[in-house]
Amino acid sequence: MTLFFTRRAYNASTKKFTRNTATLTRYVQLTSGPDSRGRWSGGTISQSDWLAQVRAEGDTNEITIYVHGFNTNQSDMLRRLAKIRKGLKDNGYRGALIAWDWPSDGGIFSYDHDRNRVKETAHFMFSDGILPLLKMSPRPKINLIAHSMGAYAVLRGLSVFDDAAGPGSGAWKVNEITFASADVARKWLGRGPGPPCCSGTAAGVSPITTAARMAFCPSLHSRTGSANVRGAMAFLWPRNPTSSM
Repeated sequence: MTLFFTRRAYNASTKKFTRNTATLTRYVQLTSGPDSRGRWSGGTISQSDWLAQVRAEGDTNEITIYVHGFNTNQSDMLRRLAKIRKGLKDNGYRGALIAWDWPSDGGIFSYDHDRNRVKETAHFMFSDGILPLLKMSPRPKINLIAHSMGAYAVLRGLSVFDDAAGPGSGAWKVNEITFASADVARKWLGRGPGPPCCSGTAAGVSPITTAARMAFCPSLHSRTGSANVRGAMAFLWPRNPTSSM
């Protein structure tokens, strides 16, 4: 099963999502696919049903959200999500894996277009996805894997919500964030305690398989310093990798 939430517009006549921005967030459950023609089976469901499916997807209390980058159509997003799922599963991750699909134009010459779409939609990743997930009981641990312009989407979304925005009392937090080839200004990553950045594809990334590396090239992991983030670091499964990994 594949689960994602999206701000892409939906064309009811073609039964396909488009490259345009929707006026609402849709929650998608795909039960099988792709077939030989690249088609998937499934459709949109209610937010409450989708949250229940996310909860049932994992064997642990962790939920990891993949945020795609620039020049990524929905088919590319789904293909990369499948590669990430295999890489994480092969290395012991047993939580749920879902995706936030913002409306990238899917074209190499559409950089400015995509960046504007991130500005328009990034806060919906939090208001319509992360915060509702955090309202579930028991509260899950939310991880983010953000590639390329997806890192900009995450930081842009975080900038909208302060500690009071989350459910319940006290500060709300996501658990871990991985920025892979982050398409953001260095100064965005240098605030707060800790080193401004730590580049390279060493121990923190080595558990990700070659198939996952084909989906995105991990090269940048940083602390954001935001009160809303309890650390931003590379994912490690197992948590204490050996030198042979």
